[in-house]
Amino acid sequence: MPATQIYFKCNGEWVHQMNHVTEETVDKVTGLVVLQVRTDISRQQVEKMFGLEEYWCQCVAWSATGTTKSQKAFVRIAWIALHSPSMLSSAVAIKHFTAVVQSSF
Repeated sequence: MPATQIYFKCNGEWVHQMNHVTEETVDKVTGLVVLQVRTDISRQQVEKMFGLEEYWCQCVAWSATGTTKSQKAFVRIAWIALHSPSMLSSAVAIKHFTAVVQSSF
C-alpha cells in the first residue's frame, strides 16, 4: 500500500511541513500516485548539534496499513579544498545541501 503522508524527523524532532518539498506523480505502469518528499538541511542546523551528537534525519511514512520508518541518514559537514595558482590551498565549507532519504514504502 503506497504512503499517503510522508514526514521527516531530524535528531528526534519533526521537520515542519512547510520545510518539505512535495511532488506527486502517477506511475505510468501501475497508475498509482507516487509521493516524493524532500527537505533541505542547512550547515547551521548541523553546526548547532556539533559536539553534542551526530546530526541525523529519518523519513516516516503513513499508509492505510501502518507506519514505516527509513534508516537514519547521518549528516556531516564536508569541506572542499580549492587549489589555484595564486593560493596553495584553502578550505571552503559547503553551505547547503539536500538530504535525500530513499525507502520503499
